Amino acid sequence: TPYHPQSNGIVDRFNSTFIPQISKLQDTEDNNWDEYIQAVVFAYNTGVHKTTNYSPYELLYGRQPRPPARPIFFLETE
Repeated sequence: TPYHPQSNGIVDRFNSTFIPQISKLQDTEDNNWDEYIQAVVFAYNTGVHKTTNYSPYELLYGRQPRPPARPIFFLETE
C-alpha cells in the first residue's frame, strides 16, 4: 500500500533512525516531540553518512553546512 512505510525501504530506514532520536529527547510526561523535530532533522541532514561519506546537505547543496548562530542544544524550551 502507498502509505505503509515497510513497503518503502528508504522511508523505513529513515524512520528507524529518526524515531529513536526523537524518543530520547522528548519528555515522557508531555508529548512534546514536535519541539525537537527541527533539531533532529538538522542533525540527520548535516551528519556524514557511512554509505556516501557525505552529509545529505553537502550532496544537495555542494558545500559544507553552516551551523546555526546558536547551537541547537542551547535553545530554550518553555
